[in-house]
Amino acid sequence: MTDSLNISLLGYPQLARNGRSLQLASTKATALLAYLSVSGMLHSRAQLAVLLWPESDNKHGRGALRYTLSIIKKELGDGFLISNRRQIGLDPTAVCTVDVVQLRQLLSPALGPEEALTAVQCEQVAQGVALYQADFLLGFTLRDCEQFNEWAFIQAETLRRDLATALKRLALTYQQQQNYDAALNYAHRWLNLDALHEPAHALLMQLYAQAGQWTAVHDQYQALNDLLEQELGVPPQPETTALYQELCQKRTVEIPATTPLRAYSPEQRSQWVLMEKMRRFWVNGLLSPLRSEESFIHLKLQTIHDAVVHPWADVLDTRHTPTPANIYHAFRNANRALLILGAPGAGKTVSLVELADYLLAMAAADKMQPIPVILNLSSWAGKQVDIEIWAVEEMVAKYQIPRRLGRTWLDQDRLLLLFDGLDEMRPDFRTECLAALNTFRQEHGLADMVVCCRQDAYETAVLTSNTRLQLNGAVLIRPLTTGQIRESVTPTLATTLFNNAVLLEMAQSPLTLNMLRLAYGDSHRDKNGSTQVTAVPITTNLLFNVYVQRMLQRQADRVKNHPPFTAVTNHLNWLAKQMQRHNQSIFLIEELQPSWLENVRTAQSRSGYWQWIYLLFTRSLLTALLGTPIGWSFIQLIRINPPGVEVHFLTVTAALFGVTAVPWNGLFSIFLLVLCTGLLVALVDGCFFTWRRRRNDEDHINRKSGWLQLICTTLTVVLAATFLFSRTDNLLLAFSLACMEAICFILAFGYLSYGQSWRTEIRARGALTWSWRYAVQLGLLGILLACFWSALAWLQDPQSPRWLLNILNTSFTFFLLGGLRGKRVESRDRPNEGIWIAGKNGVKAALLLSIPTSILVGVTIDTVSGLLTGILYGTLAAAMHGFNDVFKHLSIRLLLWIAHSVPIRYIRLLDYAADSVLLQKVGGGFIFRHRLLQEHFAEIIDK
Repeated sequence: MTDSLNISLLGYPQLARNGRSLQLASTKATALLAYLSVSGMLHSRAQLAVLLWPESDNKHGRGALRYTLSIIKKELGDGFLISNRRQIGLDPTAVCTVDVVQLRQLLSPALGPEEALTAVQCEQVAQGVALYQADFLLGFTLRDCEQFNEWAFIQAETLRRDLATALKRLALTYQQQQNYDAALNYAHRWLNLDALHEPAHALLMQLYAQAGQWTAVHDQYQALNDLLEQELGVPPQPETTALYQELCQKRTVEIPATTPLRAYSPEQRSQWVLMEKMRRFWVNGLLSPLRSEESFIHLKLQTIHDAVVHPWADVLDTRHTPTPANIYHAFRNANRALLILGAPGAGKTVSLVELADYLLAMAAADKMQPIPVILNLSSWAGKQVDIEIWAVEEMVAKYQIPRRLGRTWLDQDRLLLLFDGLDEMRPDFRTECLAALNTFRQEHGLADMVVCCRQDAYETAVLTSNTRLQLNGAVLIRPLTTGQIRESVTPTLATTLFNNAVLLEMAQSPLTLNMLRLAYGDSHRDKNGSTQVTAVPITTNLLFNVYVQRMLQRQADRVKNHPPFTAVTNHLNWLAKQMQRHNQSIFLIEELQPSWLENVRTAQSRSGYWQWIYLLFTRSLLTALLGTPIGWSFIQLIRINPPGVEVHFLTVTAALFGVTAVPWNGLFSIFLLVLCTGLLVALVDGCFFTWRRRRNDEDHINRKSGWLQLICTTLTVVLAATFLFSRTDNLLLAFSLACMEAICFILAFGYLSYGQSWRTEIRARGALTWSWRYAVQLGLLGILLACFWSALAWLQDPQSPRWLLNILNTSFTFFLLGGLRGKRVESRDRPNEGIWIAGKNGVKAALLLSIPTSILVGVTIDTVSGLLTGILYGTLAAAMHGFNDVFKHLSIRLLLWIAHSVPIRYIRLLDYAADSVLLQKVGGGFIFRHRLLQEHFAEIIDK
C-alpha cells in the first residue's frame, strides 16, 4: 500500500499520514515542511538555513537543518522528501496533498480574464471557496525568523486576494444569471474579508435592489455609513452615495393589477390578498411612515448564543456566527428560525416588520416561498390552545382568512409565522407559551418562524420554567450609540442630552429618543431659543405626559374642531385597559364583544350589569325585529296553503291588547311571542356566559359547551312557545310551531359556532362565497322539514300536488341558504370592515334567497305565497349572514356610549389620536405607537 501525506496549511498547520494525524516535535520542522510544500521546488541548504536560523552562522545553521530533517524523516519516512548534499524538496512522485496547492488550482478560472464563468468553472471555483476556511498558517509564527514570518504573511495576503477575486467573480456571474440568493451569499463572504471594502457594499446594494429587497438596500448603506464613521470618521465615497440615491429613486412597490386576479385560482387570489394585507397593514401602515422620517435609525444587532436550544448544537459549531448587518442577515444566519430580543422600546416590532418586508418581496418573486404572517401572541394567553388552532383563529380575525384555507396553508408550510407580543402576557402564561411554540415547531418539522420578546421577560421565563425556545439562533437589538443619538437630534437637543446623564441613558432607546425629539425638539423652545426641559427630574412617566400633551396640542393647532384633551385621554385610557384585559395588541372595532361592557373603572365591580342589559336587549329586541316577519310569514303560509291551519293565537292574543286590525293583530302577537321567548333565552345565555367566566373558559369556542348551550336554548324556545301556543291551539300544532321557531332561532343566531361567551358573541366574517358541502347539508335539513309539513298536507288532501311542490320549494330554499358562506378573503382594510361586510352579506343573502324563492313559489303555487316565502327566507338569510352581527355590534356601541366609554363617532376619535401620533393605523385596526405608551395610558387614572 502506497503511503500518502496530507498537509493542511489553511489555518494552523496539520499533518496526516495515511489518514492518521501527526504532530512534529519541532515548530521549525513544521515551518520547513510548510515552506517546501507551498513552493513545490528544490531549495539549497544554505537558503533554508538562512530562512529558518538567521542568527546562526553557516555551520550551525546547516547543522540545525540536518537535525530538523531527521525529525521530519522520523515521522514521515523516507518517501516524501528529496535530500542531497546541496538541495532539499518534496518528492513530486510521492502521494502528497497540499490544501494550498489545491486551492490555487480550484481558484485559477476566476483569476483569468474578466468574463462570465461557465457552469463548470463556477462549480470548480465554488469548491475552492468552500475549501478556504481559515487564513494561511493562522496562529503559527516563528519568534526568531522574521524572513519566514514575512514570507507567510505575503502568502496569506495573496491567498486572501485570490479568494476575494473569486468571490467577486462568482457573485457577478450569478448576478448575470439572476440567481440572487447565490450572488448575495458570495457577496457577503467577499465583504466579510474586509468590512470596509466599499465595492462589496455597493455590489450588495445592487443585488438587494435587483432582488426587490429595498429595505436591505437601505440597511446595507446605513451599515456602511455607520462603520466608516465609527472606524475612520469619514463618509462613504461619492460613487457609493450616488449609487444608493439612484437605487432609492428606482424603488417602486410592485402591486399586481386587479384585473388579472380573475384568472387566478381561488387559492392564488387568497395568497395575493394575504400578501397585500400584510404589505398595507404592516409595511405601509407601520414601517413606511418611520422610514420617511429623517430620524429613522439603523439598529445594530448582536448575536446571542445561549438564548435558544439549537437542534444541531451537538453537531454544529453555532458559537461562531458572524454579527449580522441587518435583521434579514440574522434570519439567514439562523436558518430561518430566529429569536429577537431587546429592551422595551428598542425596536423589536419594527425589526420584525422589516423582516416581513424582505420576506414579502421574496414571496412575490418566488411562488414557492412561504408568505410571512405577523401574529401577536398576547391573545393566546386567554385561550391556551395549540398554536396551530390559535394561529388559524387569529388569521380569521385579523386577516379574514378562511379557516379551512388557513389550516391547509399551515399543514403545507405555506406560511412563515412571525410572532410578536410574547412579553405581553402574564409570566405563567409565558412559560406555557414557550412550551406550546416548541411543540408546534416539532409537529411541523422544525418549521421556520420568528419570535419577538423583551429580553428581561424571556430570561425570566427561561429561569422559571427551564425551557428555551428550540430555534436556530437569537439576536439582541443593541442600545443606540452616542453617534446614532447625535445624528438623530438637533444640535441644541444633543447638547441638552449629553449634559444630562439620565436623559442620555433614556435616549439609548429609539422610542424614548423619538419622544424626546418630539417633546423637547426645535418646535418647543423658549424665548432665548433653547430647548425647554423641565427642572424636575425626568422620569419615563413624566416624559410620556409631556409627549402626550405636546402631540395633542400640535394636532389641536392644525384642526379647528378638535375634541377636548381630557376626552381623548379618558377614551384612550379606557381603550388601553380593555386591550390589556383582552390580551390584544391591535384594536379592531368589529371585534368589540360584550365583555368590553364590563365596568373597569372600579376594580371591585365585576357585576357586569351592562352585559346583562346587552343580553336582554339583543335576545329580546333583536329576535322580535327579525323573528316577527319570519314567524308571521310562516303562519300565513300554512294558513292559506295545505295543511290550511288557522292559528288562533294571533287573534286572541292581539285582542287582549285591543289590536284587531289585520294584519297588525298577527304581527303584534308574533312580536309579543318572540319578545317573551327572547327574554327567556337571554336568561339561559347569561347563565352559560357567567358559568364559563367563572371557569376561565370564555376566550375560545368550546364545542361541548356549545352543544349543551344549544340544547338548553332549544328546549327553552320549544317549551316556552309550546306553552304560549297551546293556550289557544291544539298541542300538536303548538309543538310544531314551537319547533319551527327554535330551528329558525338557532340558524339565525349561529349557536353552533359562536355566541358562547361574553368574549365570543360576535364573529368576524368574510364576503359571501359558495359552499357545496354546506348547501347539501342544509338542503337535507330542508327536505326533512318539507316532508313533515307535506305529510300533514297530504293527510288532508292526498289528491293535491302541493305537497310535492312544498318538498321541492323548501329543499331548494334550504339548499341556497346553506350554500352561502362568508369565507372569501377580502382585500380591503378600512376600520370596522368586518361589520360592513356583515351588513352587505345580509343584504346580498336576503336578495339571493328572497327573489328566486318568491319566483319559484309564485310560479308553482300562487303570487301571495311567493311574496310570503320571499319575506320568510329573505329575513332568515339576512339574519344568518350578517344582520344579527350588525345589530349586536350596534347594541354594544350604543351601551358603551351610554356608559361614557366611547363616543358615538368612535372612528373619528381614533383617527384623531392616530393623527396626534398616539395611535397608529394598521390596516383596519389601531395600535398604540408603542406598548409602553399603551401601558402609560392604562395607568393614568389609577395613578
